[in-house]
Formats: sequence, C-alpha cells, structure tokens
Amino acid sequence: MDQFEKLFGKYQSFKKLRGRIGIQKHKKVLKTD
Repeated sequence: MDQFEKLFGKYQSFKKLRGRIGIQKHKKVLKTD
C-alpha cells in the first residue's frame, strides 16, 4: 500500500504541475522525466 500511495502522490503532483505549466510544455516535462 505504501508503494501505491507514493505513486498516487507523484501522479497528483504531476497533475498540478501539468495544470500550472500548461499543455505547451507538457511534452517537455514528459521527455525530461
């Protein structure tokens, strides 16, 4: 369960980051990650 929570937290923060940066830089984030 701990692993899942970690992944979920990462996903949530990623969603926040994506919303902030926008779709334009979204591809860039995926490439660097």
